[in-house]
Amino acid sequence: MEATGVCSICGKAGILYPCSMCGARACRDCITLRGVCKPCMGGRTMTIDDFRNKGLDSK
Repeated sequence: MEATGVCSICGKAGILYPCSMCGARACRDCITLRGVCKPCMGGRTMTIDDFRNKGLDSK
């Protein structure tokens, strides 16, 4: 079941999906095809500051 709101992981607004493990409401970028959020899978989303610190941004 999907709903709209703010992703509890990255803070983006949009359509949210519940994590099947922890119940967090996550956007499509923060949830896997299996319905598990990235923190439960052991991954994490990168912020723009993470990109800049690693030299991955185009600036």
